[in-house]
Amino acid sequence: MLFHSFNQPRFYLLVILAFCCNLVFENHVGNKLVAQIVGAPDSTPTRFDTSFVPAPRDVIRPLIRAERALGEDDTKTAVELLGQFLATESEEDYLVMQPGDHQRAISLRERAFDLMRQIPESKMESYQLRFGVRARKQLEVAIAEGDYSKIAAVSRHYFFTDAGHMAANMIGHHHLDNGEVVAAANAFQRIYDYPPARRQSDPE
Repeated sequence: MLFHSFNQPRFYLLVILAFCCNLVFENHVGNKLVAQIVGAPDSTPTRFDTSFVPAPRDVIRPLIRAERALGEDDTKTAVELLGQFLATESEEDYLVMQPGDHQRAISLRERAFDLMRQIPESKMESYQLRFGVRARKQLEVAIAEGDYSKIAAVSRHYFFTDAGHMAANMIGHHHLDNGEVVAAANAFQRIYDYPPARRQSDPE
């Protein structure tokens, strides 16, 4: 069965597990990655590792414009820019330093997620109107075909729609059914961290 009902106790357990796993990752893997990108632990400047190419200006520009729009309280422009950025079909991503924490790198897509989470739910109507129907149709096709890669794509590109919330829930349970506990925990934590998605998964 593709769709699973929400199980609150197991959900919270997985969220806790995801938090613990992320701590381990940051301590044992993340520091090595950042060292390659920003230099040695003593902050001595060094060259970028050739494995990590800085994002091209045309790729990062929408996020810069979206951050500026949010700073000017222009949520309509920010929603449009971020929604289009996340909806792109390109699977290529780049690493950037996390604002306020120059010892941690995150992907551009994750940065776009962070910015979208800052937008009040009351300001998301234009996003739902533009992307909601598209996301729902793609999810319906993915479910009909039993194609979890397409369900994951809906979650990745349209998470902030109702269909995106449902897709994320389905992917979390799919990982869990396959014994991929860490991946499942991360999927459920993303739902938990965004109140509209959490309410859809847990109406009570």
